[in-house]
Amino acid sequence: MKGKRLNIFCMAMAAAMLLAGCENAQENAAAPSEETTIADNSAAESATETVADAAADSVAESATKKTGKAKKQPTPLTAGKNKAYYEDEDFSVTAELTNLCSSLYYPDIVHDMGANPELFTVTVKVNAKNMTEEEKTFDASKFSLSELFYIGGNTEKFENIKPAKTVSGELRFLCSLEQAAQINGIFYGNEYLETGENFYPEKFDDIIEKQSADDVRDYLYRTWEIWGRQQGYHTLRSSPTAYQAHHIKAIKSGDKNYLSITYSAYNRSDYAQLIEPAAFEMMCYKKGQTFGDNVGAELVYPLYISTDPELIYEPEEAELKLNGVGQLYELPEFICMNQDNPTVFTIVYDFRDLATVSWPRFNSSHDEPYYSDLDGIGYGLFNWDAWEEKYIDT
Repeated sequence: MKGKRLNIFCMAMAAAMLLAGCENAQENAAAPSEETTIADNSAAESATETVADAAADSVAESATKKTGKAKKQPTPLTAGKNKAYYEDEDFSVTAELTNLCSSLYYPDIVHDMGANPELFTVTVKVNAKNMTEEEKTFDASKFSLSELFYIGGNTEKFENIKPAKTVSGELRFLCSLEQAAQINGIFYGNEYLETGENFYPEKFDDIIEKQSADDVRDYLYRTWEIWGRQQGYHTLRSSPTAYQAHHIKAIKSGDKNYLSITYSAYNRSDYAQLIEPAAFEMMCYKKGQTFGDNVGAELVYPLYISTDPELIYEPEEAELKLNGVGQLYELPEFICMNQDNPTVFTIVYDFRDLATVSWPRFNSSHDEPYYSDLDGIGYGLFNWDAWEEKYIDT
């Protein structure tokens, strides 16, 4: 499947390049006819331009007399050593390479292209300033990095830019580590832009070296900070991601009981992972029962999740509202991790008529190494008794 997805991606890139070539050919083919028309009508156009120029000069002269000074032109953006610069009659634009990371950090790429740890994204920050006197839209999707083509970002920010205003947005380009190492410039359409001497960031080399390591999933690059043995925080150890379960709440809403548990995930490696929310099941007992009783524990299953919606592909808001819990979303197949620790999410369970939360059971449907796992979970880890606490009544 990985090979098939990469082939599809390569075919898409090749098709884009062919289309670009066709457009150039069409433009070149149309040029002689256009020049002939200009030549045949040069006298008429010259007269028209003379009248138009005279009218423009008259308007400018009138404005100068009325205000006492000519209207000031917007100052263009400044090109820098770490930036590429583009300018036309409408816009002044800078572009800067800001980040290189695994594509597994982006829910849309994972959904559309599949979870492929061999694919990475290069992020480019673009500033575009409208140099005209009317609203204009800048087509940021025409940018490309060497042979890398635009895959996503927030190009909508470049729509309807007001006169003399500057807007910023990010573009993402999909690539392998080998392609990332070979970036030597940026294009807008077919135009190679002026680039500063430090356009390619030094930190990219360090990232490529780490991500290329054979032990990238096992070697622990990152330090991690957790709450330790603080009351109410329960550490669930695993590698390379460690979890803490905390803020356990029993919530009554109408005639139903819900259990809410917050998890903080600490990825200790530089290897991106996905989290499967449905895997976080919980073993619970009824009132008066404890671990070791003849009556067995009962499983409760995840119903909803509350987390940063940027980590979910097309998050769907749930109808349920609970006090003390953030916006709830329908349970997704996966969530992405934050690039910086921790990744925090809250799972809401159907607590039914149960009372004691005893221990978690991790039941994943994925065994791929890029899906986070939990192992070594001990029995009787929590033994949190909802009846000794106050239910939160909504």
